[in-house]
Amino acid sequence: MGVICQILLDKTANGVFQAGGLVTGTLKYFIDKPTQYKSITMCLLGKGKCQWTESTSSSTSYYSNSEEFTNQIVNLYVNTDKKELVSGAFEYPFQFLLPIDIPPSFKDDVCVIEYKITAKFEKANTRKPKNFDVAIPVTSYVYPCSLEPMMFCLKKNLFSFKPSNKIEVKGEITKTCIRPGENFEITLTVNNDTNLEIFIKTQLVNRLIYISSCKNQKKFEPLIKNASIMSSVAANSVANLICVVPTFQDLRSINHTKIMRGEYKVRVTVKLHFPHSNAVLDIPVAIGLRKHELAIPATVSYHYDGAQPSCSSMAPHNDIFANKDEKNDFMLKEKEDSRKFKIEKEESSEDDEIDFDVNDAIKLEKLDIKEFEDGGDEKNNDKGWHNKEAQSSKYFIDKPTQYRRITMSFVGKGECQWTDSDSNSDDDDSTDYSNSEEYFIQAVNVYLGTNKKNLLSGAFEYPFQFLLPVDIPPSFKDKISCIKYKITVTFVKENFMKTNKNFDVEIPVTSYVNPCSLEPLMFSLKKDLFSLKASNKIEIKGEIMKTCVTPGDNFQMTLTVNNDSNTSVFIKTELISRMTYVSSCKHKKVDEEIVKNTCIMESVATNGVTTLTRMVPTYPNIYSIQHTKVMAREYKVKVTAKLPFPHIDAVLEIPVAIGLKKHELLVPTAVYNQNDEEPPPYLSISAQNENCINKGNDGEDITILEEADSSKSEKKELDKGVDQENKGKI
Repeated sequence: MGVICQILLDKTANGVFQAGGLVTGTLKYFIDKPTQYKSITMCLLGKGKCQWTESTSSSTSYYSNSEEFTNQIVNLYVNTDKKELVSGAFEYPFQFLLPIDIPPSFKDDVCVIEYKITAKFEKANTRKPKNFDVAIPVTSYVYPCSLEPMMFCLKKNLFSFKPSNKIEVKGEITKTCIRPGENFEITLTVNNDTNLEIFIKTQLVNRLIYISSCKNQKKFEPLIKNASIMSSVAANSVANLICVVPTFQDLRSINHTKIMRGEYKVRVTVKLHFPHSNAVLDIPVAIGLRKHELAIPATVSYHYDGAQPSCSSMAPHNDIFANKDEKNDFMLKEKEDSRKFKIEKEESSEDDEIDFDVNDAIKLEKLDIKEFEDGGDEKNNDKGWHNKEAQSSKYFIDKPTQYRRITMSFVGKGECQWTDSDSNSDDDDSTDYSNSEEYFIQAVNVYLGTNKKNLLSGAFEYPFQFLLPVDIPPSFKDKISCIKYKITVTFVKENFMKTNKNFDVEIPVTSYVNPCSLEPLMFSLKKDLFSLKASNKIEIKGEIMKTCVTPGDNFQMTLTVNNDSNTSVFIKTELISRMTYVSSCKHKKVDEEIVKNTCIMESVATNGVTTLTRMVPTYPNIYSIQHTKVMAREYKVKVTAKLPFPHIDAVLEIPVAIGLKKHELLVPTAVYNQNDEEPPPYLSISAQNENCINKGNDGEDITILEEADSSKSEKKELDKGVDQENKGKI
C-alpha cells in the first residue's frame, strides 16, 4: 500500500479563497511500513493555460499560451542520513499566502486557470514521486471600468423625408462595478421624435478574449440567460425608463492574467423596424469585489509555529503498531466530511487513486445492510430511511470470510428513451431515441483486504457522509425519463469467481431553480377585433408578483381588463406544464399539459373596465427541472382572452419557475472537516482477536464504469407548430 494521504482545508466564509488571503489546513498521511523517503514536500501552484485551433480551407493553425501565477514550496521532511521513516500516522498543519494580483479560478473548453495544493512523497529508490493534490477555488478583485455614476448618450437619425426623424437616448448608470448577484441600475430618458414605435432593450453581455503567446486573439461572447429586458416607446413621445440588469453569483470579471480577459458590458439597443438598422451602445462594466473590499491580512510571509510532524504512535519495532486497531481507527477517522481531498494507494508497480471533489452536503439517514454467507439469497433489508440522526452503514458477517474489498459509492445519473413512429410511412417505420448523463460518482473504500486473511465475524458499523454538487437536477421518474441517485455498498469476495454482492438505497434529492425573469413582472395583451364599429379593442394589463415560488405556493396576479368592444369576453388563467426530452442527437420530444385544478375563468362585460385578482395554485409535488441535458420541465402561467365565434382567442404565456432559489437552499458554506465526534467502533467483534489491519489492494484498480445509452440514427425531427399570431409578448 505504501502511503495514504489526505489534504484537509480549513473552511472559509463563502467557500472560496480570496486573493491576498491565507490558505490553511492540515496534511494527514499514513505509512504502513518503514520506508526510506528522499523528501516530502508541499506546494501551492497556480497556473493558467489556453489553447485553440483556427482552420481555413488549406491549413490549420494552433495557438496556445501559459502563465504561472504562484509557486510556493515547503519541505516537510528531508532525509539527509538515509534512514527509513518509521511507520505510523503523521499530521502537519500548513498555511500558504496567496498573491494579491492573481486571476480567479476559471475553466472552459479553451482556457483553464487553476490553483492546487500538492503533497509529494519521493522515495529514495525511485525516480517517480507520488503526488496527492487538491484544487483550491480562488476569487480575486477587479478593476472598475469608469467613474461612478456614468452618463451616456445614444443618438439615431432615421432616413426620412419628414423633419421628425431623430431618436435620442440619454442615461445614467449608478454603478459600473458591482458584486456578483447584484444588479446594474440604469435610468433612461428616451426622446422618440419619429412616427415609429421603437423598443429599448438592455442586456448583459459577456466577452471572453483569449490571447496566445504570439498575441493572436480569439473572441467569444457566451449567452447570458435571463439578463435582458425590453420596453416599448410610442411614436412622437418621451419616456422615462428605469432598467435593472441582473447578474448572478457565478459571473465575475477576469483580470490580472496575460492569457485571457473576461469582460462584461451592459448593452443598450434601440430596436427599429425594417428597413432601419438598430442603434447599439455598449457600456463597459465589471463584476467582482474591488481591491479595498477584500479582507486581506497585513503582509504575512510564510509562517509556521508548530514543531515538525512526528509519528502519532509507534511501536518498539517498526513492523508492528503500538495498538492493533490503531490503523483501523486512523482510517475511520479520516473519513470525516471534507470539501476536497484525495485518497491514494501507492504500489511499487501500479497506482490506484480515488478522487473526491464535492460542493454541497447531504444528510443521510441510516443505511442498514446485512449479508449472510452461503445463505442462498441476497437480502437488502433497507429500502428506505428510518433514523434521521444516523449516518452510517451497518453490516453483519456470520462467519470469518476473506474479502477482497468492501466499497461504498454514490452515483447520480439521468436517462431518457422513447420511440417515434412515422405515420406517413407505409412500412410503419419507427426511430428510437435515447440520452443519458452522469452527474457525479463518489467512491470510498470501507475495507481493503490485501493481507489475505479472513475478516472476522460480527457486526460492523461505518459512518459516512457524501457531498452533493450544487448544479444537479432533482430526482424524477416518468415513462420516458428517470433521474435518480443511489448509494451502493459492494462486497467482493477473494475467490476465483470474484463474487460480488451489491446493496443499494435510492436517495431522493431536491435542487434549486433559476428564476425566469425579474420580480414583479409587468405584462400586456392586446387584441383588435374585426368590426365595422370603432369600439373593437380588448386590452389586458397585468402584474405577477413572483415568477419563482416554492412548491405549494401560489402565483399572485393582478389583471386590469379594458373591454372596449360590444362582445363579452372570458378571462381564463391556468398553469401549463411543458416536458422537453432531448436525445443524444438533439432530437426533442415535447409534451404539454394543463396542471389539474389550476384553471380559473371569469367573464368581463362589454364596454367596461374590470380589475381581477388571480391566484394560480401550485402543489408540493410539482417543481421545475433544470441542470440536466436529458430533459427539462418548464411551467407557464397562461392568460387567455376567450372570445365567441368567429373571433380567435388571444393568448399570453408567462414563463415561471417552481422550486427553491439558490440562496434559499440550506447549503453549508465550504464544509471541509466538520465531524466533531469520533467514528463509532465495531459494535461487536469475535473473540478471535486476530490482527486484521486494513491494507491497500496489491495492483488493483477500482473503476466504476457507466455506459451511456447511444441513440440510433436520426430519421426525423419533431416539429411542433404553435400558432404565435395571437400570443402576447412579455
